[in-house]
Amino acid sequence: MVNTENRTRLHTKSTVRGIGMKLLPRSLRLQSICLFLFLLFCPALVQTAAIPQSDSALIDSLYSWADFDSAIIIARELSTKYPDDPRPFHLLGTLIVMSGNRDLLPEAEASLSRCLELRPNEAWMTAWSHLRLAFIYFETKRDSQAVVYCNKAIELNATKNCTIAARKLLHSHGHGTTKITFPVTRRTEHFVFHYPDSAMVRPNTSRDEQEYEKAYDRLADFWGCAPSSPVNVFMYHTEEEIESVVGQAAHLAYPEKYEIHTTLRATTGHELTHIFAYYFNNGKVPTLLWEGIPVVLNQAHSRFSCDLNAATKLKNSPEVSLAGINTNRQQLDYDYTGSFAYLLVEDYGRDNFLALYRMRGPLEDNVPKIYGVSFADLEQCWRKRIETLVELLPVMDSLLTAGRKEGHRLAIEKIDQQIAQHGSTAELVATKEMLLKAVRVDSVSAIGVMDYGIAVEQVNRVLASFGKTAELIGMKGQVLTDTGRYREAIETFEELLTTKSYAIEPPYIFQAAHYNLGKCYAELGEKGKAIPHLKEAIQIDQAYNITADADSLLSSLTK
Repeated sequence: MVNTENRTRLHTKSTVRGIGMKLLPRSLRLQSICLFLFLLFCPALVQTAAIPQSDSALIDSLYSWADFDSAIIIARELSTKYPDDPRPFHLLGTLIVMSGNRDLLPEAEASLSRCLELRPNEAWMTAWSHLRLAFIYFETKRDSQAVVYCNKAIELNATKNCTIAARKLLHSHGHGTTKITFPVTRRTEHFVFHYPDSAMVRPNTSRDEQEYEKAYDRLADFWGCAPSSPVNVFMYHTEEEIESVVGQAAHLAYPEKYEIHTTLRATTGHELTHIFAYYFNNGKVPTLLWEGIPVVLNQAHSRFSCDLNAATKLKNSPEVSLAGINTNRQQLDYDYTGSFAYLLVEDYGRDNFLALYRMRGPLEDNVPKIYGVSFADLEQCWRKRIETLVELLPVMDSLLTAGRKEGHRLAIEKIDQQIAQHGSTAELVATKEMLLKAVRVDSVSAIGVMDYGIAVEQVNRVLASFGKTAELIGMKGQVLTDTGRYREAIETFEELLTTKSYAIEPPYIFQAAHYNLGKCYAELGEKGKAIPHLKEAIQIDQAYNITADADSLLSSLTK
């Protein structure tokens, strides 16, 4: 999640086409969603004494208009027509701030001040007016007044979202009332890590910090640029601690301040991607791109997992559309945006994606200039891909369920071997019980053995229908390895490793591929070929169990 003074960020963009305007911070755009829904579903709370129902409905609708220029003109007319009602003045000030038109900020200030003079009956209107005025004061370098008005919005506590937005706005300008200090500081090449206490700096902390450096190098390569200042990473024990500082219990970044707020063990690429993206283009970026590319570059979810999750959700909600997600913040979903971003990067190339990302204006206008097809055509291409996977969901469910159970069975067997060799421990027993509970059986013998022949057929069916992805090919190679069909497995993993388009996929897929190649060659007695792959798996070092298994096998081969 990101908060920025200059443009839209994660989780709280407006529902209107004006989301992401360069002037307006994300935290303030959130109000349009809350305000519109509040007015829509709570008409009894609206002051209707002075305004006829027809004009009252018009005011409500203007909050969600995509054409800010026209909406502002109408709002001006309404404020002239009803000079003693606070709603038109609140509407006018809101629309101007949302439009990003800096030249009209004096008019917005006057309008919002008039709204407060008229003493709205609704606490939410008063709170949001204070907050919008605070934003204007910050923009016009009147920080002391801005702080006062932010605090007024917080004190009113009229809505949770308004209070959160006010705290974030204060924090983004260095006026946050943090309850946590960060006395422990550690520096790496591109980062300054801040910790609340020395106990948080554990033996594996250096490894965590190096993961950030790896992510930095990967992102610099993708974007072709790098932030001009070191990135400050504030580490918290829990997300609730983050809330006490910035107002919301979630990981987030302030790109314009080169600042990330997160917890230990969180993924390193998502928030950092937002900082790189901001440095690459600090103008308005459509929701689909701004939210989608961090999912891809975070490398925590493969393309297939995003597509599979999107297919499952689309099956239950077929009315969802990419166009709707791009204009309605309420529809935002990371699986959808990540799946679409994977389509753009993997199928159409990084350069085209970057060209699109740098362009200003609506996505519908820019897509044809880069891809030669309409945005609707591109969405249809995505839907066709996802809908193909929808048809294969029963097959994938069967395959993944069988694979999960098989993995648990093998893990339980390893635990039993450890118990037989070294004796039982409470930790081993608890882990075994957890695995048995996950597959809902009482003993390992009740789990059953995976039918590998059927599993290979299932993977081939999905590959033929859905197309090749790194994870699917890796899944097929894994099944072939477990079946003892080592030569076929080697051919499958070699295909995976030599296909450049898969380079964007998470490293753990390639680590598993190298480990299984080493295992296959070792089983075939070809140690010379096995050793380089095992070393590469250890070097990638993404999944602990794979790293440990690769190290163990390598040790046995080099004795």
